[in-house]
Amino acid sequence: MSPQNPEPRERSPERLVTIAAFREPIEAHLARTRLECEGVACKLADEHIVGVYGGASSAVGGVKLQVRERDRERALRILEETSARPATSAEWLTADLDAPRCGSCGSLRLQREPLGPARSFVVWLLLGLPLPFLQRWQRCRRCGQRWPLKTP
Repeated sequence: MSPQNPEPRERSPERLVTIAAFREPIEAHLARTRLECEGVACKLADEHIVGVYGGASSAVGGVKLQVRERDRERALRILEETSARPATSAEWLTADLDAPRCGSCGSLRLQREPLGPARSFVVWLLLGLPLPFLQRWQRCRRCGQRWPLKTP
């Protein structure tokens, strides 16, 4: 008797598919958290093997991020958007949802601007000391947009 080939499984929208693999478990957890913040259910595979035996990462293909097949395109789009951001910190993934953002580009890279040299000089002349902590403007480091700082 020869073994019969099983019929190919139908593609189920509930079937899990791997959309990314990471060398480090922490990177996988950050990506998982980002997807969950956007409402995409996902899970990690092989995270414990890689966590315990770090050298096993390449042997098992890294920590795999899996989502339902129906969410695949949306999850890939979210990960692409986050990876396009500058990776100067975990900002690119977590996106600090409560932090103030630029009104033009949505960036979190904001800086307060001082009064400016002319106004600082006038304050120094009147009071006899510089007041560098008086900051009234905010600027986006990404697009350069500038707006008045809201004081609480």
